Amino acid sequence: MTWTILILGIAGQVANIYKSRWCFVAWGICNLCMVWLCWHDGRYPMVALYIIYNGFAVWGWVKWGR
Repeated sequence: MTWTILILGIAGQVANIYKSRWCFVAWGICNLCMVWLCWHDGRYPMVALYIIYNGFAVWGWVKWGR
């Protein structure tokens, strides 16, 4: 799972370099995976952080779509 998160994060960065809106999808999935991992490890402040990051990914998707 952690390798998948790593690959998604890198894919999001590359998509961002090319100014592709799909970077937010990659980051959103990555963030949701991190929420799941941190929840099961009991790292609840990190869960909150990744939920906020996911909100930013949604916000970015919407703003870049206009």
